[in-house]
Amino acid sequence: MAMTFELETIDREKAQEYIAKNVANRPTSQAHVNLLIGRQRRGEWKTNGDTIRFDTNGNLRDGQHRLHMVMLTGIPIEVIVIRGVDPDSFVTMDTGKPRTIIDVLAIKREPNPRFLAGALQWTYRYLFDRMVGKIESHDLLISVLEAHEGIHKTVAFYADLNQPIGAPGQRDIALAMHYLFSKVDRKGADDFIERYVTGLRLEEETDPVGRLRGQIISVAANPRISLIPSQYFGLFAMAWNANRLGKKTAKSAFQTPKRTAGRPKIDGFPEQLFMTSKLALLDEEEDEAA
Repeated sequence: MAMTFELETIDREKAQEYIAKNVANRPTSQAHVNLLIGRQRRGEWKTNGDTIRFDTNGNLRDGQHRLHMVMLTGIPIEVIVIRGVDPDSFVTMDTGKPRTIIDVLAIKREPNPRFLAGALQWTYRYLFDRMVGKIESHDLLISVLEAHEGIHKTVAFYADLNQPIGAPGQRDIALAMHYLFSKVDRKGADDFIERYVTGLRLEEETDPVGRLRGQIISVAANPRISLIPSQYFGLFAMAWNANRLGKKTAKSAFQTPKRTAGRPKIDGFPEQLFMTSKLALLDEEEDEAA
């Protein structure tokens, strides 16, 4: 049996028909179905060449999660349907390396995609108050970039610092913090991050930027201490707040935020920029209706 290829519009009825042929596939992941539902409801779904595949026996081999998405939302999609795939080839499916947000930005020919990806991820986390957990999709990060094009200036500024030997690390958080701080005071953000990265112009031991820098270096050198990224983010915010108020810090370190802490306060940050996550998950009513 030769393979056939056809672009089809999959509505709820056809999705149900195809799901009934799902007798030789991996278990369905409801979490992944919910993620796809969120993308579709936010308008992020795109026909990108991904296929729905059936083997020579008519069994569904690929596409079950997208079909469940259509069944539950009732929103049709256009997709290429392939029939006649050799059943023995199933073991080779879905073994490729998925694209990262760095890959996506590089394809879009964005300068310094690695720096930009880090800045976007932590800017998103702060604006949406999702300090821990998985980011739902690359599309959300691209939407942040479209709404906050000034992040490009942050990336260019950071790249010009040339990451000298001895920089204390936490680059992605430092990038995002520069952008977030710049929404309060651009010159202050430049000064803060430059001194943090380079270690220059730290006037005295109680300088908040110096205290932050020393604390992060100390944590990195101590194998008994393990902080998650959101805790480092909180330390940056504490140092910014102290620096903005002209406060000198005690010789002791900033108090480390709890792992469960939410979005920290950045003094002066315009709260109208905060956003509400649009991740669409099924509620009980929708689940019953499906």
